[in-house]
Amino acid sequence: MMHSLHTVLIHSLVVAWQPSGQRVLIVEDDPLFGTIIERLLRAAAPSATTEVAIDLTSARAKLTTTSFDVVLTGVTLPDGSGFALADELADETATPPVIIITGSDDREVWGEAAEAGATTVLTKSALSEERLAGALEFSYEVTASERAAGLIAALASDLGGAIDEAQVRVVLDRLRTQLGLERAVLTVLDDDGERALDVVVGDPNGHAARAITRAHDGWTIALELHATERAWGRVEAALEGLCDVVLAHVQLARSRRLVDLSESRYRAVANATSDLIMTVDARGTILTANAAVLDELDDEAVGTSLRRLVGSSPVAELALQLLRSVQSNHEPARLDDRPIDGDGRRRWFSGRAIPAEPGPDAQAVHLVLSE
Repeated sequence: MMHSLHTVLIHSLVVAWQPSGQRVLIVEDDPLFGTIIERLLRAAAPSATTEVAIDLTSARAKLTTTSFDVVLTGVTLPDGSGFALADELADETATPPVIIITGSDDREVWGEAAEAGATTVLTKSALSEERLAGALEFSYEVTASERAAGLIAALASDLGGAIDEAQVRVVLDRLRTQLGLERAVLTVLDDDGERALDVVVGDPNGHAARAITRAHDGWTIALELHATERAWGRVEAALEGLCDVVLAHVQLARSRRLVDLSESRYRAVANATSDLIMTVDARGTILTANAAVLDELDDEAVGTSLRRLVGSSPVAELALQLLRSVQSNHEPARLDDRPIDGDGRRRWFSGRAIPAEPGPDAQAVHLVLSE
């Protein structure tokens, strides 16, 4: 409603370190009390800049055009309630925290404020520089990790299963831009200590880095963030989450490459033999088959039921017998020296069948028929 998601995400990470020049919106219809709040605010946060709105309408207009770091609002306003404003902002993504200032000491007000999404409540009678500073600190602290987590989740969602260096570089560059970093370095070491990934973005002469290190299954990931001094603790958990996501994707990509390589080698070996090698499901549908199976049964045998092939190939009947034996006995099956007549000649086949999973509920069976 008030900002694009991209703009809000950039703004939200800056809030996480309480930078100088915080922008504070004061929503107060009493000019005198508004002035008091401004004076206390200048004492509590000297670098802050303030804007004042006298009602909800003007507050909404300012929030639409300006990124504020916090909103201080009274409860009763000429055209509505500060609770309504807090509730509206709570429904948005990464909007500024809201502090309610009330003249009532009634604890029910605190409950209404919490229900509306305000981070804290200050009473006018006890308002002071120290209390205001504490409320600001608490509001930033409450929202910083949530906002950082939102950004990290957005970045992590951009990572696909087939992660590569280019994809990580894009994500890392976005992280550097949105955190205002001078340089970011991400390194992944595999379980042999070899570099599986090494990506650097930004100025090579950045300030001293904050390093986030995570490890899993012998793999290690290190994320170095180079910037001027920051309160990293408020976003460290979210950054650790990003590291965990990247590391999981890198490990997954490595596993997939190994599986693909293994499958490629298996197929090369399987296609080089004259044995008929196939995997069928519980209904006898051929799931995978080597070249010998396609030559013997049908070029389009994969996806076809063995029962449909029995009429055109006696070998399919042998395969069905092996499958039925496994399903009846729930253990590997074997056939030796079975004659097959066809094309004016007799051939002899032996066969073996192994369930893909142990137990009676195997969903697939591996079959090997040898002439």
